[in-house]
Amino acid sequence: MTRTARWTTVVLTPIAIVSLLLAAFPSFATDLGLDVWNVSELERQIEECSRNSERYSRETKYADLRGSLKRDATTQLIRGERDFASTVDYFENLNNEDEKSMQFTRRFFPAKNDRCSCAKQVLCYVKNSPEIASPEVIAHLTAECDEFIGDSEAK
Repeated sequence: MTRTARWTTVVLTPIAIVSLLLAAFPSFATDLGLDVWNVSELERQIEECSRNSERYSRETKYADLRGSLKRDATTQLIRGERDFASTVDYFENLNNEDEKSMQFTRRFFPAKNDRCSCAKQVLCYVKNSPEIASPEVIAHLTAECDEFIGDSEAK
């Protein structure tokens, strides 16, 4: 056996044995106080990340559903199948189901009250539906929104 082969055998054999032991018995390093990677903490972090991922996935699906319901209501409003006030009520109910949704609405559609914020949100949905909302419809609903907000703020 050459000197390099002996050296390789002497160095790599213990490394291979330790690696196999660590792989076969994950708690082995912790039991010996050799857990340089802090495996138990990493496992806890992985579990926490997994729980957070599942929660975010549920929240995202629910937010997508609310967005879809709002788009459907907006389409009905544009087609004249529902009126502006009932659409605002619908948006307000959907937003109130999730506090984060209402916080978003308050932040991006500031107004005197939540109802007026929701009215502004409805109008935003209308303006972001140019494929189905003609400029005349948008102008009409903008005027209706302004009137709605004026009436709501006066109360």
